[in-house]
Amino acid sequence: MRGDPPYIEDADGDNIVFINPRHVFYTAGVYPNAGTQLQDIVTINRKEQLWEYQWGWPPVIWAESEETIYSLGDGYYHLYLTRGFDFSDFRSFFDPRTPDGLATIYNTGQTFLYILDIVIGKLPIPPITDLPAHLHITWEDAYNLSTSLKKGDAEGFISAFCNLLVNNSEGIVYWIWQETASEGAHKFINSAASLLKNVAVVLKLLSFVNEQGPFIWDFILAPRTVSYYVTQQNGEIIDTEENISPQADFTFDPPAGTVGTVFSFDAASTVDNKDDIAALEFRWDWETDGTWDTGWRQNPAATHVYEESGSYTVNLEVRDTQGLVGSITRILIVGGGVGSATHIKLFRDNLPWDSNAMVVALEDLGFTEGQGAHTYEIIGSDQMGTVPLIPGEDLVIISNDQNQNYYNNYAASQIRFRNFVYTGGSMFFGACDHGWAEGSISDAAIVLPGNITITPEFDPTNLVSQLGLPLVDGLPETLKGNYASHENFTNLPDGTIIYCRDTTERATLVEFNLGGGWMIVTGQPLEWGYDRHVEYSIGLVLPRVISHFTGVDIPGAPAAISTVYRSNQTLLNKPSHIPANEKLSTTWGEVKSR
Repeated sequence: MRGDPPYIEDADGDNIVFINPRHVFYTAGVYPNAGTQLQDIVTINRKEQLWEYQWGWPPVIWAESEETIYSLGDGYYHLYLTRGFDFSDFRSFFDPRTPDGLATIYNTGQTFLYILDIVIGKLPIPPITDLPAHLHITWEDAYNLSTSLKKGDAEGFISAFCNLLVNNSEGIVYWIWQETASEGAHKFINSAASLLKNVAVVLKLLSFVNEQGPFIWDFILAPRTVSYYVTQQNGEIIDTEENISPQADFTFDPPAGTVGTVFSFDAASTVDNKDDIAALEFRWDWETDGTWDTGWRQNPAATHVYEESGSYTVNLEVRDTQGLVGSITRILIVGGGVGSATHIKLFRDNLPWDSNAMVVALEDLGFTEGQGAHTYEIIGSDQMGTVPLIPGEDLVIISNDQNQNYYNNYAASQIRFRNFVYTGGSMFFGACDHGWAEGSISDAAIVLPGNITITPEFDPTNLVSQLGLPLVDGLPETLKGNYASHENFTNLPDGTIIYCRDTTERATLVEFNLGGGWMIVTGQPLEWGYDRHVEYSIGLVLPRVISHFTGVDIPGAPAAISTVYRSNQTLLNKPSHIPANEKLSTTWGEVKSR
């Protein structure tokens, strides 16, 4: 959702009042007679608190919007409101003589103060407008900040700001403490900012227990610009016209693809509060690299072909007839995380469904136990907090069907695993629990990477969503199991590839980009199915996921297993999920197939 922009109301005398419901600063450029000559810039105060306390009931209420009074005078005015961070003109990024530049200065300064407040505590409030004199921002800094904002990547945004802080620590010390600044403070801020890149702190910053979270999210959700055309006569507003920047939107088809796929983009769902879509102009940046790949044009449709695999952020800008610009980005995955790892780190405490199928699949693909390229290690959950995780080299496999102690240990180290992926690692997360080991992901309070929502729902049938993609190419469209999936997933990150769905159309096998790395998450009992692939086709997926991440070809027929670990043949007839009303002592050869 866009959220509500600041708005204008009449006030006593020649005054008007800007009412800001957002937690970020806005500035207003005042243009008499709706011309191009800037008369004044007004700093519109931000809403500082999320909650207010009061005597009576309820004791806690939402904080009121912030008000800023300004003496406008009689006449006809264009009031251009902006929250800044317009990276289209790097030269005016911190220019206090422009509305965008001044708003950027205020919001940049407030971001620094919020980040430092986490590790230092209450800080002196320096003159915000002095910040540009102490700050040097590179093209790389600007690009990283811009890209994270366009992606809606709050973690990346904070990380980029921490990097900017490290690179400018000495200047920021002098900005905050002025003549009392010391070399020790400079070194402390440099060290603290580096530590703040830890996602655990980022999660704290993103929480909504105070005003920091809403401040960061308003950079992403709040409208960047809004214009008002105001006529005031004898100190009273007699006419107000609002123009909000276009609400950009687009779709693309197919939802994912490979190198050479022709993607069709359609921005026909864009809306504007003043202009019809035929009057709007569109331009596209296929990689969000700061270089527009098309010029402004009135056609809302476009096509593009990518020449390399990866995750791409597609940026669309839409301009209305009065020059206001709205933008949106969407994530598009080409090829996914193919070939992103060479070594396997398999974490497990017990054999899922009493099966050694994962190791069998690895060895059938040519992996051997050991360290280095084309090898695998089996690691217990007691080492989750200490074993080295190497982005760009390791594929971490979180096994299906583990005991409760395993999931509890993962929960204690889940920030570490998330960091591994975010900094370029690859992870295959087996989220199929409630199996023979009776472990529960939800009982361990695990947050799945990408913050996706997991819902237990047993289904004997899964459907392949996009048969043309390499990971599932050649599989039957219908995959059977007993069960074919234990969980499904919702609240998926933008751009997620959905390889399989259950019969309720919810995702059961997904891949998505997380920061610089890749995740595949399954709710399917793949190890169980791999041992029974002749009867149950769900097992055919298992070696394909490993092959996808490592780039190793599957020899011979898909999922042709060589050996199966089993304590006895009876277990082959045991379904992947033990119903709550059936005892472990049940003779599973007698259980009916579901």
